[in-house]
Amino acid sequence: MTWEIVAYQDEQARQPVNDFIASLPHKDQARIYWTLDLLREFGLDLRMPYARPVHGKLWELRVQSGRNIY
Repeated sequence: MTWEIVAYQDEQARQPVNDFIASLPHKDQARIYWTLDLLREFGLDLRMPYARPVHGKLWELRVQSGRNIY
């Protein structure tokens, strides 16, 4: 089963996570998209060094250029 990844969108239809990723150098964008593909494929089975639980049902996706919470 693959996960569907949906980016947060505010009331003005802005997607700050996607805007942040777009502002990064192409190499960093590629790393993030590759890690998101891993998350899409493995879901909660994805572990360190790519993902780890933070608290309760809150997890972080770990990429060299930053962390994304899901």
